[in-house]
Amino acid sequence: LSSQCPAPLLEGRAAPLTLDFYNITELGDKAKERFGSKKGKEADVIGVVEHHKIGKEIKQSRNWAQSCGWRSTWSSARWTGRSDKGTAGGAAVLSEKHLHFSSAMLCGKGGEKASTEMKGMDWTAVLLKLRGQTVIFIAAYLTSGLGLRGENIRKISEIVRFILKMNL
Repeated sequence: LSSQCPAPLLEGRAAPLTLDFYNITELGDKAKERFGSKKGKEADVIGVVEHHKIGKEIKQSRNWAQSCGWRSTWSSARWTGRSDKGTAGGAAVLSEKHLHFSSAMLCGKGGEKASTEMKGMDWTAVLLKLRGQTVIFIAAYLTSGLGLRGENIRKISEIVRFILKMNL
C-alpha cells in the first residue's frame, strides 16, 4: 500500500511525501533486503506490521534500521506460542532521517506536562513535522479473523485514546 500526500517541503524543495505500509510475516532477511535497499528508499516513511520482534531483537532492529538510514520506532510483538518464533504482531515506523520525526510527545490538559509514548499493543505512531502541516502516521496490526472484538477492540481503543490526548 502506498500513498502520497500533497507536496510538503522536503529538504527545501516541493516534493510529494510518500508513505508505504507493509504487512510482513517477519522482519527477516527478505524484508531487511527490501527496506535496506535503494528500492526500499522509494518511500519517505514506511509502516511495518507483524515483524515478530521482542526484547533485545527490538534494539537490534532499531540499530539495523539506523544503519540503513532510517529513524524508527517499534512496538513489541507478543508471545503466543503459535508461530515458528512463538510470537505474533509488532509494529514499526521507519522514516527518512531528513524528516523531522517524533515518536514521543508532551501533552496535557490545562498546561500540565505529561509524556505520552506513541505506541501500544501492535501499533506505533510518529509525528512528521513538515512546513505548515503535521502528518500523523500510525502503523497498526489487527488480528486476522477476529473482527471488532477482543484484542482488536483493545488496540483500536488505545489508538483512539492516543489521538484524543493529542487534542486534534
